[in-house]
Amino acid sequence: MLNVKTARLTALYGGLIFVSTVAVLLARQFSLGPERPAPNFRTFGPAGAYTDLPATFDSGDGLYKYTTSYFANDAAWERNYRYVVQFFSADKAGNLGTAEEKDFYFDLSSPTARILLPYDTAPNRNGMRSVPSLSGTATDAPHKNASVQVAIRKQAETPTWYTGAAFTDTNAPPNWLTVSGANGFLSPDATSWTYAPEALFSDDFTSGYTYLLLVKAIDVATNAQDNFQTDISSFVFLVDKDPPSVAFIRPLDDSDGVSGRYKAALIGKTANSTQLRGTTTDVPAVNYSGVTDAQIRLSYLLGAVTYYWNGGSFVNISSETAWQPASLSGTGLTKNWDYMVDVVWPAGDREYILESKAMDDARLYNDTGDGNWGQWPYPTRRFIVDDTPPDVGISSP
Repeated sequence: MLNVKTARLTALYGGLIFVSTVAVLLARQFSLGPERPAPNFRTFGPAGAYTDLPATFDSGDGLYKYTTSYFANDAAWERNYRYVVQFFSADKAGNLGTAEEKDFYFDLSSPTARILLPYDTAPNRNGMRSVPSLSGTATDAPHKNASVQVAIRKQAETPTWYTGAAFTDTNAPPNWLTVSGANGFLSPDATSWTYAPEALFSDDFTSGYTYLLLVKAIDVATNAQDNFQTDISSFVFLVDKDPPSVAFIRPLDDSDGVSGRYKAALIGKTANSTQLRGTTTDVPAVNYSGVTDAQIRLSYLLGAVTYYWNGGSFVNISSETAWQPASLSGTGLTKNWDYMVDVVWPAGDREYILESKAMDDARLYNDTGDGNWGQWPYPTRRFIVDDTPPDVGISSP
């Protein structure tokens, strides 16, 4: 709750009255003819006592004003107090004309803006795959905000600030962009904001780079935020838009006419370490989010029907429901994937198709949803399971 001061007396400030700027505005409301004496500013003191302070007429703008060196030196005001000023004049007959009292705050405190989106949960901050907008809040209790500004820097070899259309500003100081209805949304009292200057804003962020986001608030007294606390008004995030790549270790491919041919007991079995196996590598090679999931899809074609492995047998199901989770091992850019479920190969010799895909940890900009999944066409390995011995016959002697 703010205190209200109806002005301090001469004893405190040597006969000061408060505010010249407000007085100028109030003075505009009076029409003072030549028969009226100059108006005064009145300060109220304890027990009803007050001191009238004579105003000076400014012929340049036709206004009556009062000021003092205490105003110029900031010696009269105490921050976060509300002050009340009254303007009055008297005619030669002693009639007193009084303007409506006006109050104002003396505010030197800085407001604070907060970033809500993008968001990436600490400590596992592995990046995001899209940045469609920036948004947050701003406070200046107990006063009011006027505006919010954002600055975004691409942490490249040559750092660049966002201009509102691209990351091309190479100057050292932040390039502050004022949030408005033209580039997003700003609430009437500037307590909530969204910055999205164009429909394809996310396309302006390049995969494999970190970005510094700063946001500041400016209040109605023109105090600008100058402290950017980490994860409040300052946030560094990684953008990773690329899915991991996938490679196969086992089985081999049968395309050379020799490789990729197995007995049923010697492929896809965990007991003898012949499980389906491969690797997955995240992209890009630097500033990557890391692989978190890998899946395989195993199938064969019989006539016009494709049968998919569902984890227990080969059945006629939707291709999208046929993906099976593989186990990941290792750390860093490249990890191993192993399908640790024994495959039950149906009787008969046939060619199988093994597909694989992986997902990284770059989620949506609110740290939800999936990361970047590998997309069709998926890496594929064709191989043959053959348990039928060849026919042997003697032609001679």
